[in-house]
Amino acid sequence: MKTVLIITYYWPPASGPGVQRWLKMSKFLPEHGFKPLILTVKNGSYPSIDPSLLDEIPDDLQVVRTGTREPFEIFNRLRGKKGKEISVGLSGMKGSKSPVQNFGIWLRANFFIPDARKGWKPYAMKAAKALMSNVDLIITTGPPHSTHFIGEALNKRYNRPWLADFRDPWSTIHYHELMPMWSSSLRKHKKMEDRILRSANAVTVVSEGMKREFQDRRPGCKVIYNGFDQEDFKQRTSPDSKKLILSYIGNLKPNQDVPVLWKTLSKWLEENPMTKERFVLRLIGNKDASVLTSIHSYLPEANLEFIDQVSHADAVHAMQSSSVLLFIIPRSKGNGAILTGKLFEYLAAQRPIFSVGPVKGDAARILEDSGMPAMVDYEDSEQMRSQLDALFTTVGINSALPENTLSGIEKYSRKAQTRLLSAVLTQMLSTKA
Repeated sequence: MKTVLIITYYWPPASGPGVQRWLKMSKFLPEHGFKPLILTVKNGSYPSIDPSLLDEIPDDLQVVRTGTREPFEIFNRLRGKKGKEISVGLSGMKGSKSPVQNFGIWLRANFFIPDARKGWKPYAMKAAKALMSNVDLIITTGPPHSTHFIGEALNKRYNRPWLADFRDPWSTIHYHELMPMWSSSLRKHKKMEDRILRSANAVTVVSEGMKREFQDRRPGCKVIYNGFDQEDFKQRTSPDSKKLILSYIGNLKPNQDVPVLWKTLSKWLEENPMTKERFVLRLIGNKDASVLTSIHSYLPEANLEFIDQVSHADAVHAMQSSSVLLFIIPRSKGNGAILTGKLFEYLAAQRPIFSVGPVKGDAARILEDSGMPAMVDYEDSEQMRSQLDALFTTVGINSALPENTLSGIEKYSRKAQTRLLSAVLTQMLSTKA
């Protein structure tokens, strides 16, 4: 069995898609002849944590945790906060801020390049030195994209094949648009990104759109979707029979505010008083304050339910107990390539999906292939209204989805995606030989 050193900043007790991707891949890799070995941080700066994910780490999986040096405690102090916790996708960047907070944001945008986790590299290199004699391949996953420079250094020093995994774009990541970033800082990001794309032995991405973005600089990128773990959905939960629940589950960022949707919902409820009595817009997870303000300006408190972050198991339960699931792609340049892990888990939950975003993007294509309602544009009030009528009048509270909705999603399972990953790793080894 070949040993794969997986270098990932995000690992339990951290939560989120970045954690799920490699936690699940590590679970299935041994079925294909690869033994994962995890190198990560201890006491990292995480947007959110879910201690229950620690129970999902396989008993025989070796996890090496190192120290790190990060500026988030200082950064947060400048923002008027305590601790080293960080926001998700720079939530909280909108709205009025003090001069000190603005300085902290500017400092992060222009001096922590590629990111504020680059101080982990010397600690990771020291720990890896004791591991490399038993390592056959290296995988780095970003963001944080500074992690890739650890893989690059190990590749050069120990001559092990190295795969760079991109879970999000780098120089074109959507939250760069929210930051006071110099043009020279953007050029530095692009130069670093080009360097990693050129030097890695193989590159994987999470969507066809990201593959197209990198194609001219790195032909042959392989798409490995985030997918879903079928075991997480073995226990089925029926929708709440007393309510009509439209649920958004996950982090809700400033560029996911859709005023046209909130306004359309408000008008639709006023015209359907019987529905209004039972309807709930349920938001579960970290929510940017600017989005909540926008929602409150249109919808009454009686039709809103806000819940803080929950465990992954509780999130799965919430998906299955919802009438309809709300999916919103951030508004940003190139957002047609955004394909989050949430989409695949929504599919596995087997509930109808009301989705808002680029109608010709990667997510829209997968929704269509899976038999779900079509993606709706951010400004298309008429189509929003049509889908609300269709979903909440024809779907019913406990009705099953059409057969074509449930067929064909197995290919998006974590198990199937790990099979594709193992083929990439096998090719890397054969090329080296």
